[in-house]
Amino acid sequence: MSSSTAKAQKDITRAIFDFVCGLLFLCTFSVGLAGQENPALPQKDKTSTQPSMRVSFVNPAAPGEAFWDRVTRLMQEEAQARHIQLAVHYAQGNRLKVLELVRQIIAQEPKPDYLIFVFQAQLGEHLLGLTEAAGLPSFSINTNIPEQEVAAIGYPRQKYRYWLGHMFPDEQSAGFTLAQSLVEQARKQSGSALNRPLTMIAIGGGHDSAASVERLEGLTIFLNAQPNVTLAQTVKASWQKDKSRDMAEVLLRRYPETSIIWTASDLMALGALQAAEIQGKVSGKTVFAGGFDGTIEGLVAIYEGRMQATMSGHYLEGARALTLLHAHFNGQDFADTVGTRIRTKLTLIDSGNVSSFLSEHVPSASTK
Repeated sequence: MSSSTAKAQKDITRAIFDFVCGLLFLCTFSVGLAGQENPALPQKDKTSTQPSMRVSFVNPAAPGEAFWDRVTRLMQEEAQARHIQLAVHYAQGNRLKVLELVRQIIAQEPKPDYLIFVFQAQLGEHLLGLTEAAGLPSFSINTNIPEQEVAAIGYPRQKYRYWLGHMFPDEQSAGFTLAQSLVEQARKQSGSALNRPLTMIAIGGGHDSAASVERLEGLTIFLNAQPNVTLAQTVKASWQKDKSRDMAEVLLRRYPETSIIWTASDLMALGALQAAEIQGKVSGKTVFAGGFDGTIEGLVAIYEGRMQATMSGHYLEGARALTLLHAHFNGQDFADTVGTRIRTKLTLIDSGNVSSFLSEHVPSASTK
């Protein structure tokens, strides 16, 4: 094969990959800042076929957490495809350890070309201060910036020039959509009229989690237009399955008429369903539950009828960030095309489309 033919095939393959990635990602893009000078790109040999771009990713969780394992695996696959050296650092769910890891990364010699991290409330400003002082380009994913912090830190490439971009899910819209789906399924199953009262309990994530806050805001917006759906109580289970189960056990005894359990994650939904089943409720008939993240456990539960819905798609953000940074590394600034603030539109997964999402994990699901 001639070198020109090989190059053409490589270009076609990369174009197809980027097109498919864009379809799966289902992003809507905000307008980026224009006309500002970018931080200097790393001076590397970009024509070499050997790994030349080095990226560190601070994973906020510990190995074994379903959602973050999936994020990491897709990042590793993307890194391998693009000859990127990817180092994953685990914070073990400890916010203080995040800053410790960033300090260790900055102290490396040489430093990586880029840092990818998860924006966390009351932590982002400290982290950005460290990377700015070190001249380390960074990219944040997964959660939006709390409004009260925007005034202090601004947006990417404003106060912090080395903060190149921020990618975050449309959590509020997703919280609304999940609630809407669960209510519709509950009414359809019971054949109840629109004016028949329904009772719901809600289980959020962490108290300082912007994702949890915005998901609950979406739920509130939905409920404000639903006078016949009562939210009995909202609690926070810190993203933990066992804690969600224990809290749901108490709430379901307190509000035995509950037929809908809205939660901010698949893991917490499955925990709450354990409590519901112990109390004699039947998932999909007398109780309807849903969450977020599109984990394999959540997808299987929907496929088997034990859970009714999940909101998913943001697990692609890490891999997508690598794609954008790879372009930046090679002199193509993503700010010119997709902006510096990129919003991820999440997808509702329920019994009607779960087979297509499960097919790669459970081949028989496609025959359901």
